[in-house]
Amino acid sequence: MLLTAGRKQNFSRHDILVLQPDKFKAIGAFWNFEQNEQLDTRSTIFKRYYMSCSAANYYKKLNKWILLTGGVFCTFGVIVGAFGAHALKPLLSEKAMGWIETGVFYHFIHGLALIACGIVKPSRASVRSAKLFSVGIALFSGSLYLMALTGVNKLGVITPIGGLCLIGGWISFCHMAWCHEQKDENST
Repeated sequence: MLLTAGRKQNFSRHDILVLQPDKFKAIGAFWNFEQNEQLDTRSTIFKRYYMSCSAANYYKKLNKWILLTGGVFCTFGVIVGAFGAHALKPLLSEKAMGWIETGVFYHFIHGLALIACGIVKPSRASVRSAKLFSVGIALFSGSLYLMALTGVNKLGVITPIGGLCLIGGWISFCHMAWCHEQKDENST
């Protein structure tokens, strides 16, 4: 039972989880199915509870996708590394093999970082880190792979952009760790 707008109202967690976020923004009020009365959504208690439930579910689903993406990136890192070491070694120059090795190294390390983002407590910072790591892997390692396979050195312009995304991912990861630590200290 909650006190909203000066009157008591009963609603269960199920009633709140049934409600859709887009309706929350659009109409500002919901119908309580059990008691056949309208809920006052201007209540800060209601908003906080509803938004925390929907945000938590949203980030939990995203963490599953982040873990999957990290696993896929690591898998492809191993595949590219094995392919480069066995099939491409006789075909590519030493410089091109260096690009492949560097790409595979950063590809695999940041795939593991994606998995770490998926394991930690769901938050905006973990999602931001995961997005930056994903884009960074694609741009940094992808441009190195393409340079090695095609011999077009102009693709090297893309590599630093990917590197900046990877650096941004690590900064966001550190921010997430720092804020999480401060919340733990404040709660005790």
